[in-house]
Amino acid sequence: MPTAVDSTVMLPPPIEASTMVPPHLRPKPDTVKYLEDVPVIDLSPLQTPNSHDLADIVAQEKRKVARNPNMPWGYNESDHTNNIRDWAEVFDFMLNKELSIPASLEPDCQETSTLHNQWPENPADFRFY
Repeated sequence: MPTAVDSTVMLPPPIEASTMVPPHLRPKPDTVKYLEDVPVIDLSPLQTPNSHDLADIVAQEKRKVARNPNMPWGYNESDHTNNIRDWAEVFDFMLNKELSIPASLEPDCQETSTLHNQWPENPADFRFY
């Protein structure tokens, strides 16, 4: 006979099958190679006191600076690996403030397009420079 579930128990949300990596694509424990003597690089000095975590930014602000076909930098939550949606959010940016590239893939193209980073309005100090 089924029993009632306590309504105070928090159950995890269901996992969609489309987000599961098929068994044949999962790493096999006996095939994972561990590297030895790999130097550890401490990146903590690159963080500023005003740095924010991407999780701190509200979804509406993230969508305003989403990557698109014309802008390769910004927020993205829909990367795929092996046709499976990643469980990650990323915010891509370049170190330069802007970059000029050819406007087309034609070899003799003389026209250029200028790309720049997209930064969310809030928090205002969520910027690399």
